[in-house]
Amino acid sequence: MMDFFKKIVEKILRALSINLLKKHDPFIVGVSGSIGKTSTKEAIYTVLKKEFYTRESDKNYNNELGVPLTILGLGTVGRSFLLWVGVFFKAILKILFEKKYPKILVLELGVDRPKDMDFLMSFVSPRIGVVTSVGPTHLEFFRSVKDIADEKAKLIEALSYNGIAILNFDDEKVRDMRDKTEAKVMTYGLKEGADVRGILTESSLSFDADRWLNMAQRDRFATVFKVGYQGTVVPVRLKSVGAPHIYAVLAAIVTGLAMDINLVQITKSLLDYEPPHGRMNLIEGIKKTLIIDDTYNSAPDSAIAAVSYLDKIQTSGRKIAIMGDMLELGIYTEDGHRKVGRALVKFVDILVTVGEKSKFMAEEARGEGLADVYEFDTNEKVGDFIQKKLNKFDVVLVKASQGIRLEKVVKEIMAEPLKAESMLVRQDEKWERV
Repeated sequence: MMDFFKKIVEKILRALSINLLKKHDPFIVGVSGSIGKTSTKEAIYTVLKKEFYTRESDKNYNNELGVPLTILGLGTVGRSFLLWVGVFFKAILKILFEKKYPKILVLELGVDRPKDMDFLMSFVSPRIGVVTSVGPTHLEFFRSVKDIADEKAKLIEALSYNGIAILNFDDEKVRDMRDKTEAKVMTYGLKEGADVRGILTESSLSFDADRWLNMAQRDRFATVFKVGYQGTVVPVRLKSVGAPHIYAVLAAIVTGLAMDINLVQITKSLLDYEPPHGRMNLIEGIKKTLIIDDTYNSAPDSAIAAVSYLDKIQTSGRKIAIMGDMLELGIYTEDGHRKVGRALVKFVDILVTVGEKSKFMAEEARGEGLADVYEFDTNEKVGDFIQKKLNKFDVVLVKASQGIRLEKVVKEIMAEPLKAESMLVRQDEKWERV
């Protein structure tokens, strides 16, 4: 019954979106990818909003309901049919009377199942399509990573000849999508050959945790690297850490260039880029510790990238990883968790796993020689355990799929838990009931 109701709501929202798009004809930037799409969307929005009236996908509005709601400028109302009738009425009023509408929409396009992109492309016509990565996420519903790549490539295939495809050059499956479009192709990455290339120095990704914890003004902290484009090299400063944010910013730079914004102006705009909550955010923990909050979601590739970043951190304390289940991996569930378990051994002193599937991670880490490994079935007792375990200057990475809710653990060990609502992911009333 609920599936039928959801389909009806989707069809009505789609029809209303088509009418509003026809009236205003905004320039649409579509962003998709297995990992990094939300950060990329946020970075693109940061660049474009300085030059144009721009709207971005709010929260995780990236599916069959979220995308049309973003287009309509409305929010979700749960499962009440009467409340949805109110949403439809508001949308009709917007179609009839709204005059001021964004010039640009930056839409995050999520793909969880086969044909998801077909549905989105049936009413969204992007002029720029950005694909960040392809990896083994949502394999519960896809037969292979190739099938995931094919589904995401439909965004690029939907571009017209005068559109622009922006592709991650460093991801081979994404790079190969350039052969699937008549649109102009622009690439970004850290490898030679990318149209817009990030140039890292030894210090670009390095981070002194002790120094950061002792800083009086942490907003002065910055990740610094250079960007090369057509013979011009400019510096970029970010108030965030880790390679995923560098890739997000590189995609935003290409998008800005595609919109004829000056490269120097783009880099100035990116000084205001704030990483979304739960994406490699730095938070002070109890006992003068550093928490790297990466709790928004998790998949094998992003988990390995996160734990690998610990190698760049200098600290007089220990490095601790709290890793929860990675969901929706299907037949790749065991292999994916074991792969992460093997990788993290090189970077952590203590591993804490949360969830049934993460037992594979713990088992693999022990087999690779990591002695301090602790397993929990749920997140409920992890906070108390870690509080007792922590010492001054320890660095704690926390990462899991959203269903494991490890932001609850972050709240228990952060120095100022009263600020959780403004610093952590999933703090609204809907999630608090879960």
